[in-house]
Amino acid sequence: MTAVLPQFNLVRDAWVSCLMTDGVVKELSLTEVFRQSASIRRLAGELPTQDYAVLRVLLAIVYSSMPRINAGGAVSAWKELWLDHSKLTDSVLGYLEDFESSFELFDPVRPFMQVPELHTQSGKVDGVERLIADVPSGHQYFTTRAGHGLDALSYAEATRWLIHTHAYDPSGIKSGAVGDPRVKGGKGYPIGTGWAGATGGVYFEGESLSETLHLNLDLSLVALSEPGSDLAVWERAPLGPAVEERKAGVPRPTGPVDVFTWQSRRIRLFPETGKVRNVLVCNGDPLPPQNMDADPLTAQRFSKPQTAKFKAGAIYMPREHDPERMIWNGVSALLAQNEQARTNADGIVVLRVPPIVTWVSRLSELGSIDAGRVLNARLVGVVYGTQSSVYTEILDDFLAVHLRLLSESSAAVAQVVKNAASNTEQAVWAFGRFAGELSRAAGGDLDPPQEKARQMVFFALNEPYRRWVSELSGSEDAEAAGEVWNSIARKILASSAMEMLSMAGESALVGRTVGSELVSAATAETWLHRSLRKYLPLQTEIEGRAERASRENSGSTTTKGARR
Repeated sequence: MTAVLPQFNLVRDAWVSCLMTDGVVKELSLTEVFRQSASIRRLAGELPTQDYAVLRVLLAIVYSSMPRINAGGAVSAWKELWLDHSKLTDSVLGYLEDFESSFELFDPVRPFMQVPELHTQSGKVDGVERLIADVPSGHQYFTTRAGHGLDALSYAEATRWLIHTHAYDPSGIKSGAVGDPRVKGGKGYPIGTGWAGATGGVYFEGESLSETLHLNLDLSLVALSEPGSDLAVWERAPLGPAVEERKAGVPRPTGPVDVFTWQSRRIRLFPETGKVRNVLVCNGDPLPPQNMDADPLTAQRFSKPQTAKFKAGAIYMPREHDPERMIWNGVSALLAQNEQARTNADGIVVLRVPPIVTWVSRLSELGSIDAGRVLNARLVGVVYGTQSSVYTEILDDFLAVHLRLLSESSAAVAQVVKNAASNTEQAVWAFGRFAGELSRAAGGDLDPPQEKARQMVFFALNEPYRRWVSELSGSEDAEAAGEVWNSIARKILASSAMEMLSMAGESALVGRTVGSELVSAATAETWLHRSLRKYLPLQTEIEGRAERASRENSGSTTTKGARR
């Protein structure tokens, strides 16, 4: 007798975890999410990466619901939606009504983002912990779920983790699905992480989910797509265990909707008595990262090794977030206004900003959105370990930025912001060396104190830098703006140095000779202040250097003239 599958429809049944504007967290259906989007502050799932993965699905729905748009009318069409948010809501609700049957979680023919009858030769399945990103494999001491929390998932939880697994699942050996020709010896060998895990996610966060959805809707990409070409996975033929077959010559993915719903895994959920108690995760569709331009929410970096390997013009790779320098590096992905600012000595553009940044900048410049608004640019990502086979760290950060800073008219101030980030990193590196020299002067090790000191001052500089950036409107005098930050950073670093000097022992104050060099607290302090003047100069110091250089050049010219 065939078992009756439960019914759980994502359009009608609650599963999206949302933080409402009144501070209450609720689970809502897709219909409720879009109807109440103005009353939702943001998504509020178990992890920031889960929220980002779910947001990408919501955006896929929004993009798919848009009518045909002419390239020249993309900005004006967006402005109409922005001035009346109900238009987007109506469009999405109509789309969900048309495709409601495609959102059944346990449909026997095309279960949402799954493969029906997916199985292995051995019949083996895994527990639900296979989906949960914050359960370290074999080490469940630091997870937010334990005991009975690992036995089963509600249908709502299972849906969120299903979406997250497609986006972020680590690489490594998977269960070998029957019917997948890639399987060898019952195993599916590594094809890489889920697509979102290979990128540094960047999106704009508005005051409500409604604003967030609008801000990350790039209608210029909709206008570029051929009608019916950029389809979500639920609009295409049901997937099997093997790699999806597509027409020859058709690029993969076909556009933002395709990449937002990319099936990097083949998954099957096994419901039992009102819960999901077992899962099967196998390899899905690989997505080569080279020159993958379809994702509007990630920056790209020029890769010299990949360019040399493929020998087919410049090769760009997704730019991942650096966990140690997330905001300091992140500003370059937001504020590179023009191609020249991103070009190296060989004339190659080394950084391509996320297309969504270019789009929002264009909206601001054309007056479709108030250029004086401050938005949160959200940065989300994952750090993997051991050949990308395990989660190491979940990354989530934001930078409040005036929209005007994104425009070409504010290029000078934006350049100061980027220079401030890179120069401050150099100053922090110098501070680390100062700490190492203090330790060496006292007869200690060089390296451990350096890294500890750098982490300390990065932490001390973090909030002041964010505050300084958030207060810039883009209309300031660039030199004056830079002077403000250099002064703030210098004070913090000098104060930290004084604190370290006050705790230095007598041996460090006296110093010692290393080789032919005297190393002491005094020599370390002198070197640090010289470095701070180099990397974080004040205007008086810049003018003083220019004046000295002018006098030296003048003297040199006079001497040469006398010799004649």
